[in-house]
This record gives sequence, structure tokens and C-alpha cells, in this order.
Amino acid sequence: MRWTVVFWLVFSCGILFAGMSEEEFRAVEKEMNDAISGKRVSVAKDLIAKIASDDSARAVNSLVAALKKGISEYEIVTAIRNGLVGMGSKSAKDAMFAQLKSGDEKVKILMLDALSGLTGGDVTKAICEALKDSSEIVAVSAARALGNRSDRDSIEPLIDALEKAEKAKRARVQYEINIALEKITGKSGLEASLDWRNWWITHKDKPLSGKQEEDTPFTPNPLKGKLETTSFFGIEIKSKRVIFVIDVSGSMEVADPPPENWREETEKKLRTTVVDEKEREKRMKEAEEQMKKWQEERKRIYRVKKELIKTIKTLNRDVKFNIIAFRDGVEVWKKSLVEANEGNRNDAISWVEKLKADGLTWTDDALREAFKDKEVDTIILLTDGAPTHVGGDAKPEWDGHQDSRVLIAEILDWVRKENQFRKITIHTLGFITANFEFLKKLSAENNGKFEEIK
Repeated sequence: MRWTVVFWLVFSCGILFAGMSEEEFRAVEKEMNDAISGKRVSVAKDLIAKIASDDSARAVNSLVAALKKGISEYEIVTAIRNGLVGMGSKSAKDAMFAQLKSGDEKVKILMLDALSGLTGGDVTKAICEALKDSSEIVAVSAARALGNRSDRDSIEPLIDALEKAEKAKRARVQYEINIALEKITGKSGLEASLDWRNWWITHKDKPLSGKQEEDTPFTPNPLKGKLETTSFFGIEIKSKRVIFVIDVSGSMEVADPPPENWREETEKKLRTTVVDEKEREKRMKEAEEQMKKWQEERKRIYRVKKELIKTIKTLNRDVKFNIIAFRDGVEVWKKSLVEANEGNRNDAISWVEKLKADGLTWTDDALREAFKDKEVDTIILLTDGAPTHVGGDAKPEWDGHQDSRVLIAEILDWVRKENQFRKITIHTLGFITANFEFLKKLSAENNGKFEEIK
């Protein structure tokens, strides 16, 4: 009797965990594909999860085929990505690795997004191989995946890939690898592969936890492998294809008083950047004179135009750029990105000088316009308010204006959908009255940085 009970328990468990038969699997697969074709998203999501629960090579290949049918539906793509992340069997992972080698660009990006959520040295190795992909966006996706996984075994392959990117002048790949290395190591301030390699030689046997404090000073090589960059209100521009999206709504006419500690900060900066004492005194007096005229020079629109013109003047010739200004409408300087040659820089400066502050804050329309450009890989959004199409009083419970909360949710959802395969970096800048929570979220979700303009 006892052995009979044991037999039936083993037999029952075998049935329970045996997975679907081939016939059952193909039936579910057909239902899933029919649901995707019929845009029955809720049904399709349930069937995608059922296919993924098979945790096998056939499940991976089935979901990849489904991806091509439902590529336009963000919820379908997200469900497929989540299904892949839930797999962990050797056969499933091997199938994902194979897709990385033979799949098209979007399939590779999806595989890398999914693999970033899986563990194992074999996963790290496969993602590191993708750093060598000829597609820039695939290499970028691989760097981001490694940064999210924080596996120290990926540090040396990342440094090797950085060196190759430097030689090939793949600026965006360099930028993304540096971000990944900073996330994994906690070390900032390095940029060239030579510096990373030298630093890693002395730190590979040490634990990596949080921000790295140096036992001995480490001085990076100032020339070798460093990207030529400029900046805009503290955001370094390492992209070769960038769009500036600038708020010129009515509130940009406001003049912000100088920060309370402006004198201490100015003196500190001069001490570290100007050696000659007399020159420091001269510069300090100039700063004091400027602060006396703060009502004019601290106007947001004035400061933005001044800083943007300075940035445009220092763009390298191999950079392509564009400018979008927005209020209750959108103004575009050029129809598409143009080379930063002398003529285009001068034309852009003239266009910026004529900008005037007026109207509302149609942030959503401005971002949609920026995404129309098929070449752009970096967007820098600057604003002093929350998105709104109605204006009026701004209140905390509305996250800005009466329609701001809805617009913010719509913008974040729309960008997630549009950017899932493009991987555009979005940096954000905000004056004190901007919705910082929104700007931080937008930049964080799109591998960018946020800076407050003080």
C-alpha cells in the first residue's frame, strides 16, 4: 500500500511538472498569435505568460516570432520581455544566446533587455560578446544591460570594448560603456580605457560597494582616449547627434535671485581654476558687478539663451544638432539634424537670439517633435515648469497645473513605448519651479542625467 501511494505521488508530480506536450504547446502558440493579430492584448498577455512558463528553447523561439507580429504594441513587447526574464533553464538561455547572434536588431535589443535580468556567468559572457556588434544601438543596449547587472566579471570586457570604441571613434558607445563601468565599480571621474585599465589593476582584488574612496590619489591621463565634449548647464554633451529642447513659455521671463551662497561658490571655483591672485580678484569683481544687475541677467530666458549660444559655439564640427523651442506650440530651427559647421552654428545663434518667452508649456508636443528625427541619439530637455495645455495656477496636488499629472503620465508612457528600441538618451534640466520628480524620472528611465539650474 505504501509503495502504491509513493508511486502515485511521483507519477502525479511528473505530470504536474512535465510541461506541455508538443501538441498542447502549438495549440497555445496558435491562440497567442491569433490574439496578437486580433489586437486582443489582455488575452495575448495571458497566453504569452503561458508560453513563457514552458521555460524552453521552443518557448524563446515562439516568443521571438510573436514579437515580430506584435512589435507595434508596447504592452505585447513588454509582456514578451517579462516572459523571457522569467526563464532560467539552460535550453532557454542557449536559445536567447543564439538569437543574439542571428536575430535582427530589435530581437537582439529585446534579448539584451531580458538577459539583463538573468543571472549567471554564461549570461555575462553572452552580453559582453554583444558589445562587439556592428550595430551601434545593439552595442549600446549591451552596455546598459551590463551596467544594470553589476557583475564584476564584465569589467575587463567593458574596458576592452571601450578601447575598441575609442579607436573606431564610436562616441556614443564610449559614453554608454563609461556609464556602465561607473555603475558597476562605483568609480567616477575616469573616461579613457587606459585610465580604467590602470585603475582596475589596483582594484580588481578589492570589494566593489557604492562610491569608491581612493586610498591613494589617481590622476587620469588628460588626453588618451578622452572624448572631446562641451556642456550645457553642467550636462556634458558626448553625443554626435543631439537635439536641444528648450522651454520658452511665459514663466521663462522670471528673474531668479542669486543663490544665497553664490559668493562662496564663486570664490571656491576661482581658487581651483585661476592660479594668478590678481586675476582671481579681477574675476571676483566682475562677478559682483554681474550680481548687482541680477534682475536682468538672472532672467531664465536670458540665461538659457546665453548658455545655449556658448554651447553652440563650442560644438565640434563632427557633431550634428538641432534646436526645438516650445510654448503653446513648437518651433523647430531645422527640419532635421545638421552639421555643426561655422555657417550652421552662426545661423543657430541668430535663431536663438530671437527667441522670446510667452505662452504655455507643451512639453509633450516638443518631445514628439524631437523623436521624429531618425538620427538623434541624445535629447536635452530644459524647462521651468510642469507640462500643461491649460495654464493657470500651479498646485502641488496637481503636480503642476490642473492637467499636469495626466500629461506627465502620458509623456512617460509614450516615451517608454517610442524609446524601447531606439534607446535615445534623455537628459533633463530644470529651474526651481519645474517638476523635478517628473524630470528625474524621465532622465533616469532613459539613461540620462538631471541637473537643477540654480
